[in-house]
Amino acid sequence: MHEGRSATVRLLDGECLEISVIARLSVNDVLTLAAHHCRLQQSDARYFGLAFVDNKFFVDSIVSLENPAVIEAFFLEAHQQFVKGQLDLSNIDYVRVGGLLLQIYRGDWSDDPSVLNDMDSLVPYHSRLLRQYGLNKTSFEKQVLMEYARLRGIQRGSAIVS
Repeated sequence: MHEGRSATVRLLDGECLEISVIARLSVNDVLTLAAHHCRLQQSDARYFGLAFVDNKFFVDSIVSLENPAVIEAFFLEAHQQFVKGQLDLSNIDYVRVGGLLLQIYRGDWSDDPSVLNDMDSLVPYHSRLLRQYGLNKTSFEKQVLMEYARLRGIQRGSAIVS
């Protein structure tokens, strides 16, 4: 008899539930198994859900991707993680990424006052920069603008893979 594929359900408390997934097992069945393990009533289980995470296919570098649409999706995901503060970057890398994002979304440097408005939405200043590196917002913005000006002439695609 075929056992199925091994899967791990990570519960909210960090505990892992190992289950064997067979072809006829639905997502609702897996959720019911996890709820039963946590001693949840069926009526309470409806407030929870499952998310699929597969680290096996995580790319180490954007350079290994071939399809432009996949590169764009990878970039957009990385940008979202950057905005949420989920990427652990040094202050130098943070400034570099900020300049690249302005180059990608705004194009070549122009001395336009709206750059600061765009910078607030594209390159947020996280208080972590002040705590870890002593970098205040004014100094940070100045460094990002200098990096953005330095990147003049770089095409959007080149900036994405940088």
